[in-house]
Amino acid sequence: MKTRAFRSIRSFRPALLPAFFVALCPVTVLAQAVPAPATAAASDPAKSETIELSPFVVSPEDDTGYAPAETLSGTRLRTQTKNVASAMTIITPDFLHDIGATSFFDVVDFLPSTFSYGSNEGDATANGLRTGSPFYVRGYRSDSLSTNFFSAGFPVDSYNTSRMTFTRGPNSILFGIGNPGGALDVTSNRAEPTKNSYRAEVRVDSFDSFRTALDANLVLRPRKLALRLDLLHDDRGSNIKPSYNRRDSAYGTLTWQPLRNSVFHLNAESNHQRTQIPRPYEYYDWYNLWASSGAPIKAVARNTAANPGWEFQSGNGYPVVIPGIGVMDWASMAFGARPSIRGARESKLSYGLGTPNRVVPLDTNLVGNGDRMTLDNENYTVMFQQRLAPTLHLELGGRHDHGYRFNRETDGNVVALQVDPNAQLPNGTPNPNVGRPYTEIRPTEQHIATDINQLRATLTYEKDFSHLRVFNRPLGRVSLGGLYNNEAVHQFLEQYAETNETPLSAVRDLSDTRNFVRRRWYFTGAENHFAGDFAPVSGNGIQSGWERVSSTPRNNFTRTVSYSFAGQALLLDDLIALTGGIRRDEILVTQVNYVKDARGVWGDAHSGTAAPALEAVGRPYLYGVVVNVSPHLGLFYNRAINFRAFNQSNRTIYGDLISPQAGRGLDTGVKFNLLDQKISGSFDYFETQQTNLLDSSLRGRKAAWMNSIWEVVNPARRPDTSWTDLKNQKTYGVEFQLVANATKNLRLMANASRNISVLEAHGAALFKYLAENYPTWQAAAATRLTSSLADGATVGDLVQRIQAEESDDRRVIGIKQSRVYEWQTNFVGRYQLPREGALKGFAVGSTFRWRSAPVIGFYRINNATLDPSRPIRGRSSTNVDAWLEYGRPCTLAGRKIHWNAQLRVQNLFDDRTLQLWQADVDNNGAVYVQQRRTPGERQYVLSSTFEF
Repeated sequence: MKTRAFRSIRSFRPALLPAFFVALCPVTVLAQAVPAPATAAASDPAKSETIELSPFVVSPEDDTGYAPAETLSGTRLRTQTKNVASAMTIITPDFLHDIGATSFFDVVDFLPSTFSYGSNEGDATANGLRTGSPFYVRGYRSDSLSTNFFSAGFPVDSYNTSRMTFTRGPNSILFGIGNPGGALDVTSNRAEPTKNSYRAEVRVDSFDSFRTALDANLVLRPRKLALRLDLLHDDRGSNIKPSYNRRDSAYGTLTWQPLRNSVFHLNAESNHQRTQIPRPYEYYDWYNLWASSGAPIKAVARNTAANPGWEFQSGNGYPVVIPGIGVMDWASMAFGARPSIRGARESKLSYGLGTPNRVVPLDTNLVGNGDRMTLDNENYTVMFQQRLAPTLHLELGGRHDHGYRFNRETDGNVVALQVDPNAQLPNGTPNPNVGRPYTEIRPTEQHIATDINQLRATLTYEKDFSHLRVFNRPLGRVSLGGLYNNEAVHQFLEQYAETNETPLSAVRDLSDTRNFVRRRWYFTGAENHFAGDFAPVSGNGIQSGWERVSSTPRNNFTRTVSYSFAGQALLLDDLIALTGGIRRDEILVTQVNYVKDARGVWGDAHSGTAAPALEAVGRPYLYGVVVNVSPHLGLFYNRAINFRAFNQSNRTIYGDLISPQAGRGLDTGVKFNLLDQKISGSFDYFETQQTNLLDSSLRGRKAAWMNSIWEVVNPARRPDTSWTDLKNQKTYGVEFQLVANATKNLRLMANASRNISVLEAHGAALFKYLAENYPTWQAAAATRLTSSLADGATVGDLVQRIQAEESDDRRVIGIKQSRVYEWQTNFVGRYQLPREGALKGFAVGSTFRWRSAPVIGFYRINNATLDPSRPIRGRSSTNVDAWLEYGRPCTLAGRKIHWNAQLRVQNLFDDRTLQLWQADVDNNGAVYVQQRRTPGERQYVLSSTFEF
């Protein structure tokens, strides 16, 4: 029976905070002997030295509209954005407010070369969207999220966010977020010891969402000690039902400046998320072929007579739970047939507007409560900043993240509308659901506990050479920084499946999929989605239970120790800005090997045998130059590489760890700043490459076909079901972005980008595996298969299909990637109506997004061999939002309050067009759609904020 093997792993957490404070005490005391230079900020009691003394802090109050003034995302040191050569987009508080963003997911669709993550060639079942927090940038999936440059273990929300910085391309100086496409760093709110402030927000929408957020900054001792508290309750709905996305978070931060040259920042956060997030594509249709065949009814149970309207379940074990009936073995029972395309049954035939018999609405989460995720997280951060000398600064920081994730999910490849053509139940009694549509899930559960511990130390020094002159210009100033970073990640993972614990005599292994229990839900006019429970069932020789049989457990530990040296030189009165950095990453990986017991069940994550440790060293670098040819125009060039640790959660088909990922990229172009900084922007050309990128698309149908072969040839040689493969990819293109604060009442943001992603290589492990096993399979070509779902009668039939898919896999090497938006444009604008007129206090705004039609598949030569020279394209898409805003000051209980209300209409024109996302051609060369992305719906959002 299922056991919870996750005993607390907090023992792994070091005594981080006490040890940290002890280490800081002598540094703090000694540093006070260094006199600080007299500055205007020091003599002005209205200003906070907390920000003035540190090169590690950027204040969002310095941003104007959408135009950021400074950034830390070039070298970790505060730098003017115009002097940073790498590509980035900084999201200011005004921008977050205007687009109504509550999370980074709301932001990414407005950025160049970036869009929110959905199903793609690496994640056909969209598990990443529901169980992780990735986005897509420059053709690469990215889950590189950090908070204050510490890796983040929880999705980012705006409730405690003061700024977001999206960098594109590899940036070798930013630790722990080494992704060649790009990364996101969030600057969290900090307590300000200058004045008290309070903010409250309430938000509702037409999808029955409710959100409230509170922000309070409390000065405990003026200019010395302050506390800030942020609270969030967010219950977000969707037009796809049933669904929910609930989050409760509490965040507290303390700023303490005990002495003139020292500042402490302490953060603590607790997060709790409960979600049932629909998959971002329409479910599959296994109903209409049966309906178009005359809706035939099969009169006798377990009779395998052929009919074009039905096909058969596994002939050797298929436990099914039906509410009101119980559990039975449905082996050799019929269900509605899927179409046969080029000799194989096609499971992925998307439901959609063109479906003849739309039994359930499109806005339905067919899986219902079969998909569910809970995530609990707590994190603590301490940062100490010390001025050791007038231009010498030290920052010490540490962070601990503890998270526990529970996922219940089903096999996304079979989220389908099905039909029951059986007149009899398996035991021969009348079937009360004959002819009814249903959905069926095969539930699994994941339990994942993760601890992340991070320590870093940064030392910076600045030297001013302005007294020296070259070409009648001051020589300039040089900033140098050294960084030590230590990040340790420890994760336990166990994955359970509901299985028949009293297996049928023919299949004794509980991990055999023929013993996995299916849960069925018939559509009888009530709920049109799965609404059953998961209570254990017993009957007809079947006893259900949850066992660790779905995949190998994990007990993974990875430590990355990094050393970095970076420098920046601003020369000749800022005519030239040079940036450079080198880094050394030392990676240690430990892992545990597991063995199934006699029942086919894995031990818990704390069992197993330690495997030899793995080590690797990476040496990334970065260099860039900006030449400000005039006060309004600069030319820039940036080149960087990155190195990323092993990912122990992914293995090749041989069970080997994935090799470290390496990326490289360059950006070159111009930056401009016009009309006294009222208009700024950039235009650049980029190239980005990555090796050893995960590519699970190579599994395709081959994984099931290979398992069907091994079942009759040698069951012990079936590979672990979670294997993946690797690919090398290159993306190149252009990006344009513009920000305008044209007048005091008007602010605009616009960008456009083109991305061309090319598959350079893939399948090294898989192709080798196939070449090694073809001789064995072909020697058993005449052996008959035991599974009626195998798309063939003999081993030889499936070998031919595997070879055909392998041919397709090889033919796409060197061509553009599918399911990528090549062109995209975004626009955001807000206009404040004149404050002197009758409409004073009102503002209006709008957003516009356009995406070109993506390549979603390829035609075939003679309807057989893939022809990459003839792409199949989907549809272009356009989205428009608009809002009306009103703000005014008022007085309550003698206190001045600023009230702001905003009414947003998202998807203004209610464009419900289904986005075609994957396609192929049938036996006659006609295009059919395999996946359609779920359409949106017009949404009304009303929010109100109070600030005082």
